[in-house]
This record gives sequence, structure tokens and C-alpha cells, in this order.
Amino acid sequence: CLMETYIETFDYQRALETEISILNNPDYASLENFIKWKPSLYNEIAFLYNRLGDGEMALEYLEYAKAAYEAKSLHPVDYLKAEALNKGNRGRAYLLIGDYHNAEKMGQAVLRAGKKLEQNYVIVLGYRLIGSASYQLGRSKKASRALMAGIELADKHNIATMQKFLYQDYALSLESTGRYQEALIWHKKHTALEHSTVKSKADARESLYHAEDRAYESHQELLRLRRENENQREITQKDARIKKLLMLVAFCLLSVIGVLVYFFKSLKEGQRKLIESEKKAQSANTAKSEFLANMSHEIRTPMNGVLGMLQLLRKTELSQQQRFYTDIMTKSGNSLINLISDILDFSKIEDDKMMLEVTSGDLRDALGITTNLFAGRASEKGLSLTYTYENTLPRYFVFDDNRLRQILSNLIGNAIKFTSSGSVNIRVTGRVIKGVGDIIIDVQDTGIGIPKEKMDVIFEKFTQAESSIGRRFGGTGLGLAISRRLAVVMDGSLTVISEYGKGSTFRLRLPLIVTSAPAQNVLGGTAGEPDDLEQALSLTKTPPLIRTRKGY
Repeated sequence: CLMETYIETFDYQRALETEISILNNPDYASLENFIKWKPSLYNEIAFLYNRLGDGEMALEYLEYAKAAYEAKSLHPVDYLKAEALNKGNRGRAYLLIGDYHNAEKMGQAVLRAGKKLEQNYVIVLGYRLIGSASYQLGRSKKASRALMAGIELADKHNIATMQKFLYQDYALSLESTGRYQEALIWHKKHTALEHSTVKSKADARESLYHAEDRAYESHQELLRLRRENENQREITQKDARIKKLLMLVAFCLLSVIGVLVYFFKSLKEGQRKLIESEKKAQSANTAKSEFLANMSHEIRTPMNGVLGMLQLLRKTELSQQQRFYTDIMTKSGNSLINLISDILDFSKIEDDKMMLEVTSGDLRDALGITTNLFAGRASEKGLSLTYTYENTLPRYFVFDDNRLRQILSNLIGNAIKFTSSGSVNIRVTGRVIKGVGDIIIDVQDTGIGIPKEKMDVIFEKFTQAESSIGRRFGGTGLGLAISRRLAVVMDGSLTVISEYGKGSTFRLRLPLIVTSAPAQNVLGGTAGEPDDLEQALSLTKTPPLIRTRKGY
């Protein structure tokens, strides 16, 4: 209250001392209300420094104010009000230190904020800052327009605290354009609002204006004659320069037209060849896709027959050596069918024809079942295979179960294949924001790792980290390429972090929509054989929503 009294009596120095003493008082530092008022306190100190003519100190405290209110979680409207107050004081400070360009920018920002907030005082302040800065920058017309807009709004709503500044700045802008009589009127309006102790200044200014008017009239004729002589000389010089410039421009235009005609013809020819090449490439790509689809069907049909006969053969009485041969034939046949499926999937993705069958399901159990399928392989190699699912995550999401399991199978299979000792860990984490889960699936192994120079190529088709990998471990190099592209089709990503000789961590990140639990979940419990799993999955699936992702 004491500080407000000082301001009302124009004792800004004592008001400033009071504000700073409050700010520096250690007894207030821990008070909740003091922390809440701190941005306003900084702004008020900056306001008082502006009143005292110290723009540099005002800017320093405005930085403190900005940091204080940005550290708080303000409502957008409250944040806009704080920004408007801060930028308004900044504009006043820039005017004081002569940084008129920044003062004008602050005025424009305050004007926009005032219009959004529908606060007349803020709008008028914006007009005043723009007008005063424009006047100082020599933009008299812009200054007059802005100041007049502020005056009209201030007069309409009787904003007395801004009227005298607007009147004064508008009068000065009129003076700069030689409109002394109008300037005198606005100076009178300004002085009428000032304290009675400054009335004599208004009378002195009026006398000065009359003297200036008389002086202006006395030498106006001399100035007019001088300008006429200077204008005539400039016109003569300009005519000569213009003729030379026109000749140069004409020559340049003719040269440019010739070059453009040449490049236009070359461009048309290039476009024609490019279109022809694209048509040929499209035809070849279409033929390739049709060929792969047809060959996939033609090869799968006899291979399924061969595998079926092998299964029947295994049920007959066979010697140990014969059973060994049939097992090799069965594994080789399954490998061939998997290879055909990989090539066909990759072809579909490249042709933007990959379909997603999106259904509601239990993510935890689906990933757990997929992990359990590799328990036997991990046990054969003496590896520890673990699976964890973060307890805070929901279980039920909308996702393509088959494609997600295909990606996870590729990652777990690779981890086991390239790990000779240690462990393979699958960890599911993430968070849910507004009904959408940011799901992270990490597959971590203690295998051979990937050299740094090969990190960028392992996701390319038919590519492996080293040429010897294919000979030592087998594989075509399609698994990771397909997995990354499937992740992109599902609006996600697949990345890797690896240290050569110490292991790798592949991270699958997917945005999945949270859904409610299905009426019956038969996926829970211990995973059975693959045939039983397919049957269980078919029982829990709702009618799928099929969509196509294009443009990879």
C-alpha cells in the first residue's frame, strides 16, 4: 500500500526502493504468495525504472520477470497477459535507450496480444509504442496513423494514463512533418492533462510555436528556390543515368531470353526422357511384383505338398537315419517357404500394397506367446530367455497381431542366432497419453554385436553386417529390412544400439490405441504348440479393420 501511495504522488524513487526492499527481504523468500507474486514484482520494478528513465535496469528486471512466469504452468490466457505486460515494459525501455526497432517490434506484439485479450489499455499501449518508435525512426506517416488509432481508442474509453503520452507523441509527429498548427492543438490537449505545475510550459511552448511559424514563413521562399535548383540539376543527371540503364537492361533482357529459350528446350527434352524412363521402370516394377506373386503361389503349392507328405512319412515306421533325413528335409522346406514369404512381403511393401489387419487384443500375452515359441531354441544353445512387461502399462490395444509377431520373431530369432552364450531379454515399456500408448519393445542380447561402420546398412535388403555372417549363421538379410518397413507401415520405428563383441539392443517403437479388455481372453496361461496358438488367436480376434499404409 505504501508503494502504491508513492506511485500516485509521482515519487517513483521511493516506490522503487520499497519494491526492491520487498524483493530482497529473506523472510519473504519461502512464502507461497511471494513466489506467486514474483513475476509481477519484477515487472513493477522494471516499470519504475522506466519512469525514472533507466531503460537498461528496466530490461534487466524484465528478464527476471520473464524467467519467473515461464517457470510457472500458466493458463494460455494468463501467459498471454504476462507476455503483454512484459513486452509493454520492454517497449518503454527500448524507447528510453534509443533502440527504436525493438521498441516497434514490442509494440506490434503488444497490439496483437491486446486484440486477442480484448483489453483496450493493452491495445492503446501497443499503438503508442509503434507510433513513438516510428516517429523516432523517421516514419512520420506510420507514426501518425498508429498514434491516432491509439488516441481514438483512449478517448473512447477514457484511458487517461495513456492519453497524455499519445497526445504528446502525436504532436511531435505532426511537428516533424511541418504541421505546426495541428501540432499546437495536440500539445494543448497534452498540457491540459498535465499537472497544474506544468501549465507555464504549455504557454511557453505556444509562444515558441508562433515564433517558429513566423520563422518558417520568412525563409520558406528561400528554401523553395533552393529546392527547385537542386531538383532541376538532379532531373538532368537522372535522365542521363536512366538512358544508360535502359540500354543495359534491354541488352540483359535479350540475353536472358536467349538463355531461357535454350534451357526451356533442354528441360522439355529432359522431361520427355524422364517420363519415358519412369513408365518403363513402373512397367518393370509391376511385372516384377506380378512375377513374385505368381511364383510364390506356384512354389508354395508343391512345397506344401512336399511338407505334408514328409509329415505323413514321419508317422510311419522309419529308421533313425531315415528320420534324420526327413527332419532335414522338413527344416529345409520350411526355410524355403519362409524365404518366399519374406521376398513377397518385401515386394508388397515396396509397391505400397502391404495390408494391416488391425484388431483389439492382449498385447502382453501376444508378445509373451511369441517369446515362448523361441524357448526351445534358446534352451538348445544354453541361453537365458526372459520376457518382462511393465506393470503400469495397459494390456489391451488395437494392433496387427500377425505383423507385430512377425517383427518380434525376426528380432528374437536374430538375437538367439547371433548369441553363443549369455542371455536374450525382451522388455516392454512405454506410456499412455490421451488414449494412445507409446509402446517400446527392446530385444537385448549378449551376442556378437555390430561394428559401428555397419550400423547404417544392416536394415538394407539382402545386407548383413559382414560377408562372413551369411556363411557362419545363414540367412538372406531380408528379416531386418522387412521388420523396419513393417514398423514404418504401423507408424512406428525400429532402431538399434550395439557394441561390437558385447551385444545389441533392437528397439521397436509403436503408437498403439488403448482399448478395453475383450469379453474372453484365451491367450492367457502357458503357451502351447504353434498349431494351438493359431487356434487360440483365431478365437480371440474380432473382425479386423484392414487398412493400407502407402508412401514409404
